[in-house]
Amino acid sequence: MKQLDLKKNHIENFERMEETVVSNDMAEQDILRCWNLLKSLYTLENRDTMPELYSWDKYCYSLEGEDRMFYGYDPDNECVCIRALIDHKKTKRRVGNREHIIRSFDDTGYCLFRKFILKCLFHRDAVYNLFYNIYKVDCVKGACFRHATGYKMIGRAENVTSTNLLAIDLDAYSFEEYKEIRKLFLDRDIIPIEVSSGHGFHLLVKIETCTDKGLLAKWLKVMSDYNVNVDQHCKDPGRVYRLPFFYNIKSAKYDTVVKAGIIEGEHGVPTYTVEDIFQSFGYDYGNWDKNLYGMKIVNRNDAASASENIIKPAVPKKKADVQQKSYKSLTDEELANLYPMLDITVLPEGIKSMLKGFIEGYTYYQLMCMVLFFKRSQCSLEQIRDIVIVTESINGNDWNSWDTAEEAEYFYHHIYGMDMEELDNLETEFGCITFPAYDNGLKVPLGIMKPNELKLYLYLLRHGESRKKDITSSLHISANKLDRIMDSAILIKKDGLKYSIMDKKVKNYIYLSEEELDTYLQWDENEIAVYLYLKFRCGDDDCIQTSRESIEKGTLMTHTVITKTVQILETKKLVSVERKENQHHLIKELRESNIYTLLEGQSS
Repeated sequence: MKQLDLKKNHIENFERMEETVVSNDMAEQDILRCWNLLKSLYTLENRDTMPELYSWDKYCYSLEGEDRMFYGYDPDNECVCIRALIDHKKTKRRVGNREHIIRSFDDTGYCLFRKFILKCLFHRDAVYNLFYNIYKVDCVKGACFRHATGYKMIGRAENVTSTNLLAIDLDAYSFEEYKEIRKLFLDRDIIPIEVSSGHGFHLLVKIETCTDKGLLAKWLKVMSDYNVNVDQHCKDPGRVYRLPFFYNIKSAKYDTVVKAGIIEGEHGVPTYTVEDIFQSFGYDYGNWDKNLYGMKIVNRNDAASASENIIKPAVPKKKADVQQKSYKSLTDEELANLYPMLDITVLPEGIKSMLKGFIEGYTYYQLMCMVLFFKRSQCSLEQIRDIVIVTESINGNDWNSWDTAEEAEYFYHHIYGMDMEELDNLETEFGCITFPAYDNGLKVPLGIMKPNELKLYLYLLRHGESRKKDITSSLHISANKLDRIMDSAILIKKDGLKYSIMDKKVKNYIYLSEEELDTYLQWDENEIAVYLYLKFRCGDDDCIQTSRESIEKGTLMTHTVITKTVQILETKKLVSVERKENQHHLIKELRESNIYTLLEGQSS
């Protein structure tokens, strides 16, 4: 009988399987394995053990849709968020990112989880990457956050509660280097869950419930002191990790398709306390804030010797991986030296990461986001050019044919907002991004309200919370018309006898001074809608070439009403129009692309 050569057939001697297509033949098995893993990782605390959780009754929210049908009650415990982000290159038409909330690890929770995953895996027009949040969230607080801001997804740092995982993301290491890092844990009798994310590794240590939202930042500091080069985005409590057992489909970075999976620990690992884990690495977690980083290394020589074998990752062959390593390895101090014109310490984590170099596959939206952020920070075009030129010098931009400075100038003059899906994808890759508001104006959302609601919004923005009689007398409308406006209102709410505006997140908006608001409130509602849309599109210029179809979409008005309104604005010398109605050889969206010039002197 032939003897089996165990050394030759060891798993480490087999090449990793990389695919060019996705096969979901084992979907049911993968979903069940993933569910069992999540169930073993997380403990969902309720209001009995965590009184600070928001109450459904207090905030007058309840479950909706399928959740209401399946549960029949409102769970008041923590939840786990699953996020599905589209792969833009492989998605056929416009679809959005998705989020699923695991409210319980029982049969009901599994049924809803399975249904969500199957919809994502077998979607007709979209290809999704699947992720999960390291921190659990307060679903009631998330509902309040969603209604207040307009964000569709609640798995963000603003809504997190606690975690059961100490996690690190190792993207730029070879398998041999990864084994040395793994040895750091095993030598201390710490058994982690080891995940192959498809193009990197995750190490997850299961811990008792910890409510410290700065825990991951401290943990990354520990790893950094042991010379482990960890993705610095992971210190964000709103960070997501790739969901095991499903495909890593990032066409922006990789040509091959790799299935994420568990290397070790799928069927259970010990649960540790945070204090014990930190102590095993020579840190006093309980006194973290009392000293420099709170660290009390028992024996620095031991720590140094333990880290001698932990080498920096070798330069990978893939170009995208090289850039990935570059932007994760630059420190804030090095960034400050590269950008003396910026105060690095006050920037959001995502913007700091973007400043560390352009990343292939993300450059277009990365540059757009940077220009928007610094423009709203009141930087001039020249200042923004200086910033992006430095960014380009770090990793280059050879993979794109367009010029960085020219593209930045175009974004500065023509782009005023980003799609929520694009922003979600950037935050997943780079970290949290928060845009500043201008200090010299009041924010007016565009493209979401009908003209009559827009005028009411301007009034409430100018005068604040108001009663019905004040609104009707000031805007010269009847009480019945006000009621009709409120029937379809999106950004205005009625609380008792008072009307006020809601601060929801929208894609497009414009900033107006109080004097401008006073002027526009004297106009007809249709005139306001068309003029503000043209003003928004013009940006820093005084004219814009656009079509009536575009104005229809931006103002929610009909073609006939727009034509009549533009004629009135011309008569009042508020705009001038250079008509090009003979351009019928162009596609529909560009037909009749007139040039509209704002006559600013007449509008104020």
